[in-house]
Amino acid sequence: MDVLRLHPRGATLQDQYSGCDEDDGFAYAGRQYRPTSNEESVLAFYRTQALAAGWKLLEENATPIPPVGLVGSASRLCFTKALNDVTGYLSVWFPSDFGDNTTDFSVEVTASHDGSAWC
Repeated sequence: MDVLRLHPRGATLQDQYSGCDEDDGFAYAGRQYRPTSNEESVLAFYRTQALAAGWKLLEENATPIPPVGLVGSASRLCFTKALNDVTGYLSVWFPSDFGDNTTDFSVEVTASHDGSAWC
């Protein structure tokens, strides 16, 4: 997907992946990048570029990981867009929110025919 190739200037590709979630059955594809800028610059980039590519901002979450309880979504930004006959979800998230010692960020698209996909 073209949106997965969008990244801030200087960010380098670290990983890419795709597959089907075994529990819920939705398709996913994503890329992990190492930026040369800070998190706010990364988020500002996607706020602008995803919107320009036709994605609609559904949710923005400055603190996706709660201090207690379960994680509902790790996305800092969640966008949505009609993709053929399904709704696609684009999420931007940071592994450091889970305690990883990295500046990397991930961009992921999920979609399903039965509506089980989300950010």
